[in-house]
Amino acid sequence: MSTFLNIANISLCELGLREIATLTQGGRAADRCAEHVEAAVKEVLCAHAWSHATVWDTLAVLETAPPFGYSYAYQAPTECYRVIDVRSESDLKAPRINFEQVRGKKIYTDASPCYVRYVVHAEADLLLASPEFCLACAYKLAARLCVPLSKSDDQGKMKSLYREALDVAKLGDTATMNERQQDPNRTCSILAARDYPGVVSDAEDA
Repeated sequence: MSTFLNIANISLCELGLREIATLTQGGRAADRCAEHVEAAVKEVLCAHAWSHATVWDTLAVLETAPPFGYSYAYQAPTECYRVIDVRSESDLKAPRINFEQVRGKKIYTDASPCYVRYVVHAEADLLLASPEFCLACAYKLAARLCVPLSKSDDQGKMKSLYREALDVAKLGDTATMNERQQDPNRTCSILAARDYPGVVSDAEDA
């Protein structure tokens, strides 16, 4: 199970520093971790539509329409940190609709009804996050901490490790979201273009 404390301790270990017992224990390491860890996690959340932090919802239209530009206003949920996309149909193949997320957690758009996907942020959500996501957060935090804590030139190294860890985490997360069962009787577009009379399973068995 991963929490802000776990992420902070991974970061400190990467910098060759001692782990801390709590973020509130006092001392330079704990104070700097407490100051930066949430911001580091939020930065990683902004990099991808993470499955552990994504919510699907239908919003109720507000009585007061936007002053200009869009036809409808919706109130984003309190826990909404970042809107991923908005549609006027529940089908994910439907086109995305332009929107603006404005002050007061309002969403302005022409979508009606409003089907929305958004990212939530809470420390408790990290219990559902993958180890790869948490490692990316740790490297992001380490890049923030290396100057005030270790006074080393490791910031470039930590940024590089973060980018590598982020790519691995995104790849793993995308694979879980797009996992589909293959239909043995599916028609292959290449075979169909060549007027092949059978299905993919026939060609594979040939």
